[in-house]
Amino acid sequence: MNLEDQLTIGMQEHATGLALESDVLARAGRNHRRRVLTTRLGAAGLAGLLVAGLAVGVQLQGQQPRSQPAAPPVAMEQPSVRLANAAAASDDISYRFTLTDGPVVYAGAFDPKTRTGYLHSDNDAGTLVELLIAGTRYIGTEPRAGVQVTGNHEAYSRYGQYPGTYDRLSFGLTGDATYGPGSADPTELFKALRAAGAAITQNPDGTLHYRITTDDGQSKSVLDGDVSLNADGRIARIVVAGTWSSTAKGRLDQGRLTRTVELSDYGLPVTVQRPAQVVPVK
Repeated sequence: MNLEDQLTIGMQEHATGLALESDVLARAGRNHRRRVLTTRLGAAGLAGLLVAGLAVGVQLQGQQPRSQPAAPPVAMEQPSVRLANAAAASDDISYRFTLTDGPVVYAGAFDPKTRTGYLHSDNDAGTLVELLIAGTRYIGTEPRAGVQVTGNHEAYSRYGQYPGTYDRLSFGLTGDATYGPGSADPTELFKALRAAGAAITQNPDGTLHYRITTDDGQSKSVLDGDVSLNADGRIARIVVAGTWSSTAKGRLDQGRLTRTVELSDYGLPVTVQRPAQVVPVK
């Protein structure tokens, strides 16, 4: 027997010897059903409020809606916090990358925990290949498929082994491409993104924008970057453009910088085999 039947029987028992109109019990049942419906809808509204942060108002026929307090607005994450969280989530984890530096394109993968990775970049003489195996660096050239190279070039498939140990790829020993906020190395780029003094905003399309200005007395740079995140909140793409100038060599050197870094497959296993032909670099 459900609650409505119990209520009706109880009302009939208490009404013994009384002259009740025929619609009293029916009206009581209707009122009870309204109370049950209001209670159930109120509970559902509370659950929705807790889960989704929404206020649910219910208006029943024949009743005036009760005023509900306005739900507090959902706090939007600040652009600087979003970028810092994305940089932290993208750091210290393996990834696949493609870096476009003007006409030069690097592609490869790297695992910062094992200090193991590789990259390759096509050029006129073949394909530049850099390998990093547990911190040991090898650089060599491989023939480009379908391309006949004329003139002098390095011996193919012979790799120089560099002394010491390294914790990142050198991108073909291009020093200016591995340091600072315009770095071709995502590890260095992530550090620069978290550096103090960067002005960080959000673009209308939801991507993030940062500006970093540096001036150490000899070198100056202004770099603007637009950052896109993937569904996991990690960095998926960074487009950097800027200008730089330096008097470190006793003359004024200046130029423009445009780079695009695309990152994907976070957490992938990265394995690299040692080249068959290795020549120590002194």
